[in-house]
Amino acid sequence: MALLIIAAILASAAIFANLIISEIRQSRLIDQSIQAYYLAESGAERALFQARKRQAVQSCEIGVSCVEDNGYCDGQPNQAPCITLSQGTLSADVIGNWDVAVDNEMETSIVLAAGSSFQLDLFGPLSGCPLNIDDPVPGVEKIELISSVDPLTLYGQLTNLSWLACSSGLCSNQSSSGLPVNYRDFISITAEPDEPQASESIEALDGHDITGDCSYSFRISYPFKINSDQPTKITLKTYDSADQQLPILSRLIISSSAAYGKSFQNVIVHAPVRQPLSGLYDFVLFSEKIIEK
Repeated sequence: MALLIIAAILASAAIFANLIISEIRQSRLIDQSIQAYYLAESGAERALFQARKRQAVQSCEIGVSCVEDNGYCDGQPNQAPCITLSQGTLSADVIGNWDVAVDNEMETSIVLAAGSSFQLDLFGPLSGCPLNIDDPVPGVEKIELISSVDPLTLYGQLTNLSWLACSSGLCSNQSSSGLPVNYRDFISITAEPDEPQASESIEALDGHDITGDCSYSFRISYPFKINSDQPTKITLKTYDSADQQLPILSRLIISSSAAYGKSFQNVIVHAPVRQPLSGLYDFVLFSEKIIEK
């Protein structure tokens, strides 16, 4: 009887000790998981900081590219650190580090509510010579919009940034004289009988063709009183003249992973290269009298 009691006590103590050790390990993993998460987030923030502070601008010289071993562009005179498209380890701490990989989005999805808007830049903001005649041709000639609501009517505006920057020499398919800056039109998105979702391909707005020789800024708005005011998910894709899907150079996918202790975290960020602007200033009011809100 004494042996049985002692064995039961020892077994209970062992089980209780094992539970305590497991709780301690679990608490330590939770702490390490939080630290690993913020470590991975800091890697993504650093990559986004480089892009938005234009420290990732590549040199204008032909044939100059990023040097991945030191993270700098080797061009002169505008030498600057780059966001490399291949994965690289960046030193963060003696007990942890992060791995960051950056690439361009192939498509972007947003949720539009009634009265809201979204802007998509159809050029590469990380180029050192934006809208320069020596830059590669953007090549975007078609924009596809896919909606989760059927039918849906949006308002689209296409701004020709090449015309605004130089007014000539950049749009070989159109003459500079009388070239309109803004294209505006309503966009009706409906589902075809053989298609599972509503979609619309935009190759022209207000009768003006999209040409791959120009850089554009494309804005869509969800107008009031036209739709059911139901929020909708919009997916945008870009294509060239041969219907080949193109990467969206103005938007990034930043994948940042970090290990801290025995915990591993991965953070994926979808973000525009440029700082997003509010759609509040889509219009300007002029009045001879004081305007009261």
